[in-house]
Amino acid sequence: MGLSLQRYFSTSASTPLNLYSEQWTIIIHETEAYPPNVTISNTITSMFQLSNDTEFSFILSEYLSLANEGGGSTGETIWVTAVIEPNNPESWYKEFTFLADKIYDQAVAGEENKAWVAACSAYFRSSSYYRGADFFLHGNQSDPRIDILWQKQNASFTMAVNLLPKPPTSVELKATNFTVPAYFYPADAQLPARKRVGYGKKVPSDIAGTGYDGSQEALYHSCLQATVRRQQNLGFMPEWWEAVTPVVDYVRSRHDVDLDRIALIGMSFGLLTSLAVTREHRLAAVVAIDGMLKLQHSFLERFPQALTKLFLSGNITAFDDEIYSLPKNPDIPTAFSWPINQGRGHGTPKALSSG
Repeated sequence: MGLSLQRYFSTSASTPLNLYSEQWTIIIHETEAYPPNVTISNTITSMFQLSNDTEFSFILSEYLSLANEGGGSTGETIWVTAVIEPNNPESWYKEFTFLADKIYDQAVAGEENKAWVAACSAYFRSSSYYRGADFFLHGNQSDPRIDILWQKQNASFTMAVNLLPKPPTSVELKATNFTVPAYFYPADAQLPARKRVGYGKKVPSDIAGTGYDGSQEALYHSCLQATVRRQQNLGFMPEWWEAVTPVVDYVRSRHDVDLDRIALIGMSFGLLTSLAVTREHRLAAVVAIDGMLKLQHSFLERFPQALTKLFLSGNITAFDDEIYSLPKNPDIPTAFSWPINQGRGHGTPKALSSG
């Protein structure tokens, strides 16, 4: 594992590890008062892939971005990028698990030595990497590694948040026929009381949810469904008000929340927050970030013509059989097989593609 940094940060234009090659034009009009009128134009931009596997590259860039808010480390992510074999989910699992275990051991050692900040950071990172290891295993929902990794990522995350200056409140909220797991993070937790914006007052609050492949733990590092799927055997559903309303009830029960300033945020397929507010009217604002308006379109645009024709024919059995057979073909790119595998447990391929 003793790879050199030169391998990670090679300057060759052919390497998949270079992130950007850009030419920027910056014009500052110096005669004007501060702040100056700055014009920035990006004339040429090309983004190099972190992996020759386009789906791996996309997800690796997501984990790389977690470094911005403490959910990962740039160096650790670049290391795992260098050793993962493209189009090999087992290699992805193996290398992310190896990294997660090593960082978890660092967290434990830090805690034993009362290095609380270092331990907290390492627990957060190991939690992210355990989630990463799980990402491409979903073609077989009975794979025991899925639950094992999920338990490890959840345990690491719990250890991390409990080392924060003011840990969040973990709650289990009862919905109609399932339970909504949630964390409540108080505002201004790291500031002295006299400097807190909302100290002694009721403050605005955001309710955030994620989408097709997200987790509540990852939301801490960016801007739940996975916990409900794995612990309660419930798949994705459009009736988001069923999950949102119990959360609104809880938030409104808190003494530190401004009841007139509660917002709902949905990431990706979490745009269904917009549907939730047709039933839940106690929210001041709703935000959909990178919302996916039509899941069916994203599937059909990847289908070859023959598969699209089979879908439109209405022959559900033949279509489902064909879809189930595709991930078994080693020549199928991960970018095509992953959405199919991720949808296992959310209904049949026909039902999912009709979403």
